[in-house]
Amino acid sequence: MESRLRVQGHPIQPMLVTFAFGLFVSAAVFDLADVAGGPAFLGEVGYWSAVAALVAAALTTVAGWSTCGTSGPTGPAVPRSPSTWSTPRWRGCSCSPA
Repeated sequence: MESRLRVQGHPIQPMLVTFAFGLFVSAAVFDLADVAGGPAFLGEVGYWSAVAALVAAALTTVAGWSTCGTSGPTGPAVPRSPSTWSTPRWRGCSCSPA
């Protein structure tokens, strides 16, 4: 499946997933440090990390939706067995009608 959103030939959506996940993890770490008795600013950093993570997750969702229905065969899920491990699990995208 080809993505319409690309940077120098690479799809954007996998990069955005990494940012969203990292921001959520860092927000949790900062909040836990604040609860454990760390400096007061850690709670604020945790809050803004969570806000940035939500924005990154929204952008990731938009980037993921932009790949739906772009190319590739559509159809039901392909059953997994040792002989089909190298084939994609899903054909096409189920998030929008073609």
